[in-house]
Amino acid sequence: MKWLKLFENFQLDDYQNKMDLEDAKWIVITHLGEINELELPWQCDIAPIENLLCLEVVDPTSENIKKCESHLSAEGFFIFVNDDKCLVGFGDKSSFILNWLNNFNKNKLKSIKMGNRVNYCDENGNQLFSHTIKSTFLDRDDTKEIIIGDIIWEFFFELLRMKINEIEPILNSWLEKEFGLGCKAFF
Repeated sequence: MKWLKLFENFQLDDYQNKMDLEDAKWIVITHLGEINELELPWQCDIAPIENLLCLEVVDPTSENIKKCESHLSAEGFFIFVNDDKCLVGFGDKSSFILNWLNNFNKNKLKSIKMGNRVNYCDENGNQLFSHTIKSTFLDRDDTKEIIIGDIIWEFFFELLRMKINEIEPILNSWLEKEFGLGCKAFF
């Protein structure tokens, strides 16, 4: 009985009653077959995210992907499948995306005004997005045009394989909340 109590405490202290990413790997193997662990893509270097796996899978079917996604979700994980690669991590997809975007908060970005456009760049000078400045005297329309840069675009479209109708509400909400830019983003 003493051993069981020690084991129980060990589990609660070290794992906080959660599964770890090794368990997520086995769930992926169960549903999608053999895997190879890969280095994280460059988009994760720009805005590092902890507790994330990049796995290579062989010809996953959409039915198996749905089963795997459902199983992982029930255990507290998310998965994005991009052809033969997948990203697996803790939590839900929207939290993962917002955590990645929040690495680019207002305090870390440089805003550079060029004519009627403001460019937001990271510390390496990479443009993340820009928006137009409308003159209230000449333009009666308060709509600003926001252009999303390659880094954010590639994260959503190339890495996560999300569709524009999935990306737009996330980006528009983030731009409104973090930067006060209440307008539609363009890609």
